[in-house]
Amino acid sequence: MEYAQAQKSILVTVEGRLDEHRFTICTHKGIIVFKAAKRHESIQAQIFRNLMLSGKRRLCRHAVTYLKRGEITFRRKGNDGLLQDTTIKI
Repeated sequence: MEYAQAQKSILVTVEGRLDEHRFTICTHKGIIVFKAAKRHESIQAQIFRNLMLSGKRRLCRHAVTYLKRGEITFRRKGNDGLLQDTTIKI
């Protein structure tokens, strides 16, 4: 995470046990987490492709994005400061 922050980049990880309290949403450029049960590279590539083609990539900024087969969840802070999830089916 430190490297991604230094590069002002979004972190992409397969680490599913993300501590959102440690990496507070909106204090980083964004984190994309693969949450697919199967971690084969071809499956991850298809899931990532779905995100890129979804028209919702901008929602990854300053959010934690969870990628699964068939859905993408964007967790971000709302205007009220509370965490909000937006899930789209793909």
